[in-house]
Amino acid sequence: MHERHEVGYVRTLSGRSKAYRLQVSITSFYDFHSGISEPRTVARLFGRFEVFCAGVRVDARLPPQARVLLAYLLVHRGETLRRDHLAERLWPQNQPVDARSALRHALVAIARALPPATVPWLACGARSVTWCGDDAATWVDAREFEALSAGNETLEEEAHLYRGDFAPGLDHPWVNDLRERHRARSSWALDELMTRYAARHDMRGALAYGEALLELDPWREDALCNTMLFRYRLGDRAGSLWAYRRFCLRLKDEFGIEPMPMTQRCYAAISAKVRL
Repeated sequence: MHERHEVGYVRTLSGRSKAYRLQVSITSFYDFHSGISEPRTVARLFGRFEVFCAGVRVDARLPPQARVLLAYLLVHRGETLRRDHLAERLWPQNQPVDARSALRHALVAIARALPPATVPWLACGARSVTWCGDDAATWVDAREFEALSAGNETLEEEAHLYRGDFAPGLDHPWVNDLRERHRARSSWALDELMTRYAARHDMRGALAYGEALLELDPWREDALCNTMLFRYRLGDRAGSLWAYRRFCLRLKDEFGIEPMPMTQRCYAAISAKVRL
């Protein structure tokens, strides 16, 4: 029996005098942005692995290889994918005959997990496989992120979509490559947003994106220095100093080293109440 769940997600919004987080349902997001109804398929692959089809979660009981295949089909939604390419791409360590057999078993597992529907979820031919549905029918956070990252004008939307590593818990060469690429892009976007807000003298916005960058890469000492400075300029000197001390403890425990000289100088200046 399929289990139904309410589908929703958190979208982060920024503004000079507004809170930075707002809970928005998938339905209201689509109604607001495009006037269309809730998509049939909703896949959240950043920071979690959740795929809902018609409100039914389909990934929970899939074996790891079937989950990798499901992610691949969703990321390439609408494309006609050749079976031999899928087998070679996702089972590169197997002999061709074994890889094709593994692909068949994974497709069967996915098909069994999908709820009944009048419009098919998958189009499986003798030589190809396609995840059916256009943008109105299928929402995949990783696809949205890819589309936005083609330019640099929608960095805030990118930052809001990226909720953590792509397909966490899955270990596969394709997943790992895409995970690192998305992580690098998100890191750059957060750094750029932090810089832009600081240039506009919006310390709260700069601090929010600086802290998000540190969550993504906790050893970025340049980001630490910037967030310390933003806190200091916002009047939170104690919080700035505590952030440094906490970082020192973690750095010592993890690597047995001290912070870089620039970070120590930043701490010394704030400790001395130097105007920065």
